[in-house]
Amino acid sequence: MSEKFLAAQPEPRNGLEWFGRELEEALRHRGVTQQELADATGYKAPYVTKVKQGKALASLHFAEGCDQFFRTSGYFARMRTRISQHGHPEWFVPYLLLEEKAAQFSTSRPSWSWESCRPSPTPKRCTVRRTRATRTT
Repeated sequence: MSEKFLAAQPEPRNGLEWFGRELEEALRHRGVTQQELADATGYKAPYVTKVKQGKALASLHFAEGCDQFFRTSGYFARMRTRISQHGHPEWFVPYLLLEEKAAQFSTSRPSWSWESCRPSPTPKRCTVRRTRATRTT
């Protein structure tokens, strides 16, 4: 990024803003519009705007499209991958990588659940009743 551009901008607060800032600089450096990038990547201009403003995480497909458009040999895709893993403890990152390859997800449920708290006739008291969970298939 140019020194003048960096001086005019506050430090990015998170990875989304950093990606958007880099995208903005790439557009400025190449002298193209967001609409041209949107057309080249197959996305609509409002999506490009959200990514550029740091309000949405770019999809991997979009990041790879940016790399092709700007000829950056994987820079945007690598940055997007790092941002998507940011905020997780180091021990959890391998699980994120496994999730990307997963063909199916399953969840575990307890064999019972608590009903919602029902107010009792006495003020400031609440009665909670334990019930069996029903299975849905």
